[in-house]
Amino acid sequence: MIPVLAHLADPLRRRLPAGLRRRWARRWRRRIRVRPTRAGVGFVVLLAGVLVAAVNTGDNLLYAVLSGQLSVLLISNLLAELNLRGLSVRRELPGELYAGQDAVGRFVVVNARRRVFAGTVHVEELDAGGAHALFAAIAPGERAAAPARWRFRRRGLHRLVGVRVSSDFPFGLVRRWVVLPLPAEVLVYPAPAPGRNSVPALVPGGAWRDVRRPGRDGDFQALRRYQAGDPLRDLHWPTTARTGRPMVVQREGVGAPRIVVRVEPGEGERRERALSRAVGEIERHMRRGDAVGLWLDDQRLEPRTGDAWRRHLLTRLALAPPADGGTGRSASSPGGDG
Repeated sequence: MIPVLAHLADPLRRRLPAGLRRRWARRWRRRIRVRPTRAGVGFVVLLAGVLVAAVNTGDNLLYAVLSGQLSVLLISNLLAELNLRGLSVRRELPGELYAGQDAVGRFVVVNARRRVFAGTVHVEELDAGGAHALFAAIAPGERAAAPARWRFRRRGLHRLVGVRVSSDFPFGLVRRWVVLPLPAEVLVYPAPAPGRNSVPALVPGGAWRDVRRPGRDGDFQALRRYQAGDPLRDLHWPTTARTGRPMVVQREGVGAPRIVVRVEPGEGERRERALSRAVGEIERHMRRGDAVGLWLDDQRLEPRTGDAWRRHLLTRLALAPPADGGTGRSASSPGGDG
């Protein structure tokens, strides 16, 4: 829409009911756009050369070649547009995302058409680090999945807006593309880094307790890898035989290790490094079966165990405000510095 027509259409859209405005917006977003590929530009240049030669010479054979070229260009444009009709996209991200690390997920494309297959479909994330997937062919009425990699450079809560679906089927001369809204919010944990910022938990009596051997008299808590010094009677033989690695039973008891991970004060990048070291410490102690707490600024969380608690601690670190009092929420696109 040219600027003048867009300006005239704005008051009309404002006078429309809300439902019609939403349908107008959806139709505008889903409008299929076109642009030539590099091969298409070369083909158009060749077509122009044949046109000039045909006009100058009047050769009927050149006019026949020109007609064939125009037919190929028109058919390519039409089929590329029809190839995108009836497609819907879903993204599937892994359960845990870490800043600066590739997150391997996938795009799923559903072809709702019952008789026509879709060929050479590209799906590209608009926001997150160039996530891209290629589908060679999608059968009628079927769905197909292709792997994709996302990379978020900063921790925090990131907004994903939508995807670009494009196709240069069948001849690769023109690329048709459409933007599909696919809003989502994803939480990105700080990148884990090695650190030694953990201290034994302070018990109510005021003494520090740092018992490194889990108790054996409490309820079953989890299975973990065997560590040097673990009693052989704690081995869980069925799991050891199935996995090929020695696994021991972790039980809750008075002797369970209780650790508090402290985030060192700092500003800017120093703050981010401290958060990353805290993530590394939490992951390390949780793998050992320790009960882990967190000391973040003026927040102190008592040590607990379990994967749900680990995710809760990592969420606190992901949303921790910077030292200057910000929100910890990403304000830019996920591929940026958020």
